[in-house]
Amino acid sequence: MSRKRKKKTAGRKLSSAHPVKDSRSGHGKTSMVEPEKGKWASRLPVFRFILVFAMLVGVFYAFVATNHYTEGVIPSYARFYAMLTGAILRVLGQDVTAVGQTISSPEFSVVIIRGCDAIEPAALFVAGVLAFPIRISSKVWGIMIGTLFLQVLNVLRIMSLFLIGVYHPEAFEKTHVYWWQIIFIMLAIVMWAYWVRWATQHQESKLDVPS
Repeated sequence: MSRKRKKKTAGRKLSSAHPVKDSRSGHGKTSMVEPEKGKWASRLPVFRFILVFAMLVGVFYAFVATNHYTEGVIPSYARFYAMLTGAILRVLGQDVTAVGQTISSPEFSVVIIRGCDAIEPAALFVAGVLAFPIRISSKVWGIMIGTLFLQVLNVLRIMSLFLIGVYHPEAFEKTHVYWWQIIFIMLAIVMWAYWVRWATQHQESKLDVPS
């Protein structure tokens, strides 16, 4: 009798992890509810990231649609880029002048307009950093270093386009419209992915306290 009881007990234990047939209806019933809950719980951080990112991007583009952005922020930013890039080009021996949003020389000139200011990719990068579930200190470092990287990259883009316009004007349009757009977007994504990896490892190392 003791063996039979053990077998029944074992059978009951096994039935909690597998579908159980109802002898009255013949239909199988399953108790695998907890794994389903666990699956949805594991996806919650992803959904939260997407939601927060979308909200931040929406706020940014709402600001972009205002007159303050188009008539105030963009011209000021473009003048700053023209002044900075013109100064660097003069150090490199180029005979250039920077007036307003224009960098010009006897051979070529460029006008820095909306889309050449790196504000949009920087804003998307910042939104990605803020939406990621990590400690605030890592976000601050990510925003400072990431936005600085993108601004330096944009100065290099403007400089290279000006020099291409001077020495290889036939390649200016393709480089401006295609190559630099792709390079800029890819480097912004790589920068964000590198920050996520660093921030995650940094947080794990902080939590890994020796016993």
